[in-house]
Amino acid sequence: MLSNEDKPKQLTTIVYSALSLVLFLIVVSATLFQILKLVESHIKNDIRKNLAPIIETTSDMAEKWIAENLEDLALLSENPKLANPVSILLNPYKSEDNEIRKVELKKIRNFLNQWLRKHDADDFFILAPDGRRIASMYDKPYEILKDHSALFEDSFKGKRNFILPFKSDVEDGQLLMFFSIPVYDQNGNVQAIFVVSINPLARFSDIAKGVRPGETGELYFFNKEGFLITESRFEKELQQMNILASDQKSELNVRLVIPTKQFSKEQILSKSISKLPLTRMAELALAGNSGIELSPYLDYRGVSVIGVWNWNQQYGFGLAYEVDANEAYSSYFVIRN
Repeated sequence: MLSNEDKPKQLTTIVYSALSLVLFLIVVSATLFQILKLVESHIKNDIRKNLAPIIETTSDMAEKWIAENLEDLALLSENPKLANPVSILLNPYKSEDNEIRKVELKKIRNFLNQWLRKHDADDFFILAPDGRRIASMYDKPYEILKDHSALFEDSFKGKRNFILPFKSDVEDGQLLMFFSIPVYDQNGNVQAIFVVSINPLARFSDIAKGVRPGETGELYFFNKEGFLITESRFEKELQQMNILASDQKSELNVRLVIPTKQFSKEQILSKSISKLPLTRMAELALAGNSGIELSPYLDYRGVSVIGVWNWNQQYGFGLAYEVDANEAYSSYFVIRN
């Protein structure tokens, strides 16, 4: 049994022991916190190193693909096998002769046929300065040329033009993508423009589909309105969320906004989904900024992701790569827990 004199000493010992334990726990906690911060920093640096090249490489690939097509078409437009028949078809006296017109049109079609098949092109058009279609691969009406003639005005001024995928309102919602090139006469004046329609699903989307590492990684292109112009990796999921109708494709039907709930068919039809706030990435990209965000934010599915993006000022499209935060930081979560 402790004497009255020993009790204060025991109490002091207990207090010192408790304080020592608390101090030890504080030091350990602080050390663990610093270690976790260091681990997090290393993981973020590794993620940054891995993400940046994906965007840079894919952006270069897309620009190269566009530039090569424009250069190819420019060379075709300068070839006498195209330029000479175009001059004849533009001649009001000769073009009125139906037999002459058939012969020259056949020359153009034969000359372009191989290139069109090789590049998954749907069709070509030769447009006169007044907007008339003087040649195409097929003899059928093209209302799209009348309703979207403004798309080709720059080429009449001598500019090579790439027109991003868009949804036609006169061709049953068909997705269209064009290259347009000026065709010069012997005096160096623009006598017509050469337009080629490329299937965006066959070529442009292939670039994005080729970069999908991991379980949730996704690379996609989007336009200045914030709509996907390539296929989403999560199309079925979007249909289940009613962001897409069951028969809808994601291209030009999914806007990069933050969903707050599952949507009804009425909301899809009323386009009310498009009024929701843009994702953090889309908001920054559409302001003309390129960057990387390693702090999780909500994507167009409402899932926490991290991402890197690039805005292409020349052609007016954005390119983003995103991956679910849970997958990106899985090793960190294992260490932390």
